[in-house]
Amino acid sequence: MTSQAYPRHMLVLIHGQLSAAGEDHLSQVPLAIPQDVNFLVLKTDLSGLNGRRAYVSIDWEAETVVQQILAVLQSCKARQQPISEISFFGFNMGGLIARYAVGVLFQMKVFSEIKPRNFDAFGTPHVGLVTPRNRVQQWLIRRVFPRFMEQMAWMDEWEESGRPVLDVMSDTNSVFFRGLALFESIRVYANATGDGMVPYMSAAIEKSDPFVDYKHSGIIVETYDEASRYPALIKSWTFSSSPPNALHPVLGFFLKTLLRRTSIYVLVLALIAVLIITGGKIATCILSVLGAFALYLAVITLIPAILSFMSIRSQNNRLDAQRRRLLDMSSVFPTSDELAEDGSRLVPSRTPETSKSSVPTTAPSTTSKTASHLTPLQLHAITNLNTLPQLHKELVWRPGCFTPHRALLGLGTFGKPSFERGGILRHWGDGLLY
Repeated sequence: MTSQAYPRHMLVLIHGQLSAAGEDHLSQVPLAIPQDVNFLVLKTDLSGLNGRRAYVSIDWEAETVVQQILAVLQSCKARQQPISEISFFGFNMGGLIARYAVGVLFQMKVFSEIKPRNFDAFGTPHVGLVTPRNRVQQWLIRRVFPRFMEQMAWMDEWEESGRPVLDVMSDTNSVFFRGLALFESIRVYANATGDGMVPYMSAAIEKSDPFVDYKHSGIIVETYDEASRYPALIKSWTFSSSPPNALHPVLGFFLKTLLRRTSIYVLVLALIAVLIITGGKIATCILSVLGAFALYLAVITLIPAILSFMSIRSQNNRLDAQRRRLLDMSSVFPTSDELAEDGSRLVPSRTPETSKSSVPTTAPSTTSKTASHLTPLQLHAITNLNTLPQLHKELVWRPGCFTPHRALLGLGTFGKPSFERGGILRHWGDGLLY
C-alpha cells in the first residue's frame, strides 16, 4: 500500500456491553492494525460512557452510529480528504449494531461511493439468545428490561413487519443482508467453550455445538503454539476414534448438575441433616434467618433494580416514539423496479446451508449436539447467514479461562491489557484488507 497524506479507509469500532472492563475495552483494537496501514479509526461512543450504559435497542443504537459515520464522512469531504473505503469492527452487541447500520448505509446508497471492505464481529450473538419459555422470564423481558433484551430473545415485533428484528436482518432480501453481502471479507470470532455471555452457536452461526461436553466427547482440538502469534486460535479439530468411556448416568448427572450448584445443594443437605438431628427447632431458626436475609437483599437490590429498569424502558419508549428514523421502513425489502434497476432478483430466503468455517474439521454427526433449544426462526437465520460466500469463522479455544469473552479483545480478568491474550486481535489485524 502506498503512503498517503491522509487516510482514505475508515475503520468503525462499535463496542458491546462490558461494563466491568477498564476505561475503554476497545483500546487494544487499533494497536493490532499493521503499522504500515493508514486507517481513519472512528470509535463510536453510543452512550458517552464507553459501553457502560445499557443499550436501548439494536436499531436505536445503529442509527446513532450511522449519524456519527455520516458526520465524519461529511467532515472529511469538506476538508478535501474524502473516504473511499469503510470497514466495521463490532464486539458483542456491537456486531449486531454494525449489521443494522450497514443496512441503513446501503439503503442511503453510501456504498455506491464508498467501498465496503472488512466486516468483523467478535463474540457477537448473531442469532440472539435462547428464547425463554418461563412466563416469569418472558414478563420480565417484555415489561422490565430494556428493549434490546426483547430483541435478543426474538420476542419483539419490529415496526409494521411484525417480525423480530433479527429475523428481518437475516432475511436474504432485506437491506441489512444485501448490504452485508457487499463486504469483501466477513469474519466472525467465537469462543468454542466457556463463554457464558454469548453461546458458541450464536457467535459462530452454527446449528450444532461439537465442543459441548468436550472433556468426555473425545474431541481433539489443535491450536496454534503458545509461541506463535495466534495462541488459543483453533487450527483444526476432530473426534477420537476411541472416545473415553461414557460416564455412568448417575455419575454424569452428579458432575454436570450438582457440582454446578454446589453451594445450593450443600446448604439444602445441611439443613435437612440439622432438621433430622434436632427435631426441626434449629433448622426452623436457620430457615427464618435465611428467609429474612433473602427478603432484605430483595428489598435493597432486586426491587430498586426492577423499578429502575422499568423507568428506563418507559423513557426509552417515549424517546423512540419521538425520533425520526434514518431508515426508510417502506424500502427495507426491494421492489421489482429496484431489482430491475440493480439487475438482480429476489433471492429465495432460507436456502440450504453451506459450510463457511475456516477451521478444518472431522466430526461425526452423532457427536455434535444439535441446537434443539433454538427456535425455527433462529435456525433459518443461521442457514441464511451461512450462504454468504465471503463468511469465515475463527474459533478460539481457552478451556478453563475465567473470562474468555473479554479475552477476545486481549484483556485480562480485570479488564487490563494482556499480551498473552492478544493473539486473536493480532490474527484479525494480519487478515485485514486494505
